[in-house]
Amino acid sequence: MQSKRFFKTSYQHLVLICLGLIIGLGCGGSSKGSAPGKADKEALIRKVFEAIARDDLAAFQRVTVTASDFGLEASTIGQSRASLSYTGASLRPAEIQKQKEQFAWAVAGGAGQIDFRNTKFVGLGSLLNSGVEPALPQGSYAFEIYSINIEKYGQPIDTKDLLPKFKIVKWKGEPRLLRLIDE
Repeated sequence: MQSKRFFKTSYQHLVLICLGLIIGLGCGGSSKGSAPGKADKEALIRKVFEAIARDDLAAFQRVTVTASDFGLEASTIGQSRASLSYTGASLRPAEIQKQKEQFAWAVAGGAGQIDFRNTKFVGLGSLLNSGVEPALPQGSYAFEIYSINIEKYGQPIDTKDLLPKFKIVKWKGEPRLLRLIDE
């Protein structure tokens, strides 16, 4: 009789522990494999906003990633050296140069653009688009394009009608800026 009670009690404890683990992991107990949350994306865009407002290219580059990075990360032993060499030596530097040009364009400002120096970052704006794109030489990545919420002269503004937009991806478990949408 005592062994049945022990088994029943131990079994109940085991079920409760497993249930606790399932609930804990399902509710964010492990964020490494899950998509970055709104707060993480907002923190990323705040860093991007501040880097542009201060004209700080180094700070901007610390929070960016290129599409080539995804392709190089996904590459396996079967990938040809020529393909990897082209991606690492040609595509990635071209993407980094494009990011520098987008940064300079955002810093310069102009008609139809966010005025980074004379506005205050309030938070993440509207999700404008999302999808999956292929990475070269192989692989793919999911992306989301956002506007931001700013304040200018005390008035809140969702920048969905202004440029740039912000293309965010998940890179090694963290949100990163893939590019500024300048068109």
